[in-house]
Amino acid sequence: DSIAPALTGTWPSDDDNQNACLSGANTSVFLSNEDAKALFTDCNEITVTHTQDTIISGCDWTIRRMYVVADACGNDVKDTIKVSGKDKTAPVLTGIWPANINNVNSCIDDSLKDKLYTNEQVKALFSDCSNFTVDSLITITGTGCGWTVIKTFTVKDDCNNIYYTDGIST
Repeated sequence: DSIAPALTGTWPSDDDNQNACLSGANTSVFLSNEDAKALFTDCNEITVTHTQDTIISGCDWTIRRMYVVADACGNDVKDTIKVSGKDKTAPVLTGIWPANINNVNSCIDDSLKDKLYTNEQVKALFSDCSNFTVDSLITITGTGCGWTVIKTFTVKDDCNNIYYTDGIST
């Protein structure tokens, strides 16, 4: 016998372009060795083995599972299933966004900025599967007794996905 096992079932297609971090990859397209074996026929006993590797390039990732389907005579066929993706989702607000502080009975001064959330406090309100940072910008309008202080936050992960917040104002 010099003929390799023949594919009689449908080999799964690759699952490319997932919107996920590697830790959230959907690998359900991968077959167990037994499921892969069921897709082949041969006149001899069939065995299936597989190896797997992961390739990471920045925020892009690929998981490859390589299968070897062999018969008792040493004939084999090789096939691969690939899953790939990238984090394309901005950090997610998982905490409760703070309410504005209204009707402050005070003249404007720099101490009012301290009443607004810090970047670290805002970071604690978000989650993401990669590292992320929080930057903020304070805008002051008005003078004396009629004023508004707005602090706007930008939450950006390592994959350049950005969540822009509404400002917190006093």
